[in-house]
Amino acid sequence: MNAAEYRDLQPSEVQEGRIRLIHHGAINRSRQIERMIDLMDFLDERFSLDLMLVNNDAKYFGELRERAGRNPRIRFVEPVPFQEILSVLNRYDIGVYLLPFSNFNNRHALPNKFFEFVQGRLGIAI
Repeated sequence: MNAAEYRDLQPSEVQEGRIRLIHHGAINRSRQIERMIDLMDFLDERFSLDLMLVNNDAKYFGELRERAGRNPRIRFVEPVPFQEILSVLNRYDIGVYLLPFSNFNNRHALPNKFFEFVQGRLGIAI
């Protein structure tokens, strides 16, 4: 299966005045991760975004870091092994994945991240 195993977790405590967003996954240009970076321009100061990206495209990763550098509410965090993802996700409030409808698969996708966000007990923005 390509879905996370069940974990007996509780949603993390929401901190007043702070909403912690997380996106995790491999770097892939067709996913247009920069859209999630740009999203932060439309959210108020309560929101922060952590990007946990597997760097398999150094050039694109550099472009993303440069683009995110203009917003202090965006951080890049080190990826963790798959078996640790759920406990790390559980520390956040909302899992974010904006996937453009750039092809048939993307248009009809139900991303693995959906299941990982559910198992991590996050709100979901896909």
